[in-house]
Amino acid sequence: MLIAGWLPPALPTPPPPEGFHVLLIHFPIALLLVAPLFVLLGALVAARWQGFAVTAALLMILGTAGTWVAVSTGEDARDAVEDASDQALEVMDQHEELGELTRNVYTGVTAAYVLFVFLTLVWSPISKAAIRIPLGLIFLVLSGGAALYLASTAHLGGRLVHEFGIRAKLAETAPPDKSGEATESEQATEAAADTAKGEPEAGESQAEGQEAGQAKGQAKGQPEGQDKPEGQVEGQGGQVEKRAEGQPEEHAAEGSGTPAGDQVPQGDAKESAEQAAPSGDH
Repeated sequence: MLIAGWLPPALPTPPPPEGFHVLLIHFPIALLLVAPLFVLLGALVAARWQGFAVTAALLMILGTAGTWVAVSTGEDARDAVEDASDQALEVMDQHEELGELTRNVYTGVTAAYVLFVFLTLVWSPISKAAIRIPLGLIFLVLSGGAALYLASTAHLGGRLVHEFGIRAKLAETAPPDKSGEATESEQATEAAADTAKGEPEAGESQAEGQEAGQAKGQAKGQPEGQDKPEGQVEGQGGQVEKRAEGQPEEHAAEGSGTPAGDQVPQGDAKESAEQAAPSGDH
């Protein structure tokens, strides 16, 4: 249970072949640049020269094997590059060619040095200082020359990354799902269409606002009598009703044959009849 708690829940997905280049290239560089130091110690230190020479040989074997892996993964990484400038592609070609040359140089130097160390261990005449030291210094010069090729190759690789922005593909990425999502161009087209539709509406709302403002300004500039059209309408309605009430009497007078202006009120008719009665008795 305790060990299971320290383990990850699942193994991570390994990088693709082209992604191994950036992961492995630093190991051969470090090993092959340290190996000349042990070559020098094996040539000059008489007491423990065999241990230093064997260590130098192992470092050169591991480093040279790393150059083969680095060149192989570098070719895969180059094939994965899609967009790059002409200058970047030119530097990439130089990096590839120089990497293959560095691999071949180290292969030859490492094979020769391993053979030399093996002979010093099994053949005593070569292990003498008079032969071992000059041969060791020769291999030191050869290792230094190979290190110049290695440094130049690494410099071109650094230019690709830091100057031209070439990156290695470190993981497999699935292609984007276009079934449920619109592409960037489609989204831009839809946004432009929505903007075009919204402009007339905005213009119409501005025109309506201007018309409403003008109407309010005209209403404020009118006299108070004009601000109350409802009162005028009510007054006119009362006059119309009064006229309508007087119209039946006039029409009744017309029907009896007497003009409306010749009609005598009822009170005046009674007074005239009383005055006429005494005159008749006398």
